Amino acid sequence: MRFFILQVLFRGVRELKKIQLMTVTRPKVIIDCAGVQIESTPIKNTNQNSNFSSPVTFVDVVCRPIIIHVL
Repeated sequence: MRFFILQVLFRGVRELKKIQLMTVTRPKVIIDCAGVQIESTPIKNTNQNSNFSSPVTFVDVVCRPIIIHVL
């Protein structure tokens, strides 16, 4: 097992699509890494401001080496 410090940058959202015919107005990002959840603060209103209010989050994780796939 190894000790990692993850830094996650939540920038913002643009051009959100409708989900089941409903508009998304308060998006939030949840990332799960080795059983540790990292959550962004919800955006209060994407029509007025589409950026997250606190963009940087740090978390300590103890796990096997992390492999990240970007699609």
